[in-house]
Amino acid sequence: MSTHCIYMISIGEHIYVGRSKNFRSRMSSHYTAYENGQDCKLYVKMREYGGIELACSKILAFYKVDCIEDINWIEGYWMYRLDSDLNTLIGYKHRAINNYELVDFEKTKRVDGVYDYIDNFRDNHEELVVDYVLNKLLYDVDFA
Repeated sequence: MSTHCIYMISIGEHIYVGRSKNFRSRMSSHYTAYENGQDCKLYVKMREYGGIELACSKILAFYKVDCIEDINWIEGYWMYRLDSDLNTLIGYKHRAINNYELVDFEKTKRVDGVYDYIDNFRDNHEELVVDYVLNKLLYDVDFA
């Protein structure tokens, strides 16, 4: 069993829904992809609306799931529920329409969780890079 979160990124009235085991790391990868000029719906819309600084990220819920397909179904549920329009791959979104069993499944897999994260994509990314470099330096130090 593994724990995942479902999150959303909003820019204006537009919504992207995603899933991750490590939310901060995933937000960092969104930042890097945006900065590198990746050309998907989410990043194009961010550029149209004035930049990633105007986007907001939010964790919607945490889930304990048995397999990746379980979290895919739950992600599809949230895409459908929030009517996400920025997801390039819609996966299970259309399969979630009128799937009442999925509503019950989503509730049974939900768990309590709190995640401390930095809402600003750039600040979050820079802090993760600093943490990584410091950990690497400390690991590489020879105390003998």
